Amino acid sequence: MAKHAGEADDILLEAADSGHLFAKRDVACRMMKGHKRFGTRRQGLFLWLGIYPDLFRLGLADLYDERLR
Repeated sequence: MAKHAGEADDILLEAADSGHLFAKRDVACRMMKGHKRFGTRRQGLFLWLGIYPDLFRLGLADLYDERLR
């Protein structure tokens, strides 16, 4: 992946945009660390805080709920 770092970043951003929770967390951490390609630190903080409702939703969800697939 180190040889194709730009492509890996694009895949990570696509996964975060599609709602993948761990990808959102990784993008938020990169933003807060100052990686300008992903966004500003303020955007990273708001994205990080926006992850918690998703965590509660997944934690309280029924395993057989088809909307989560």
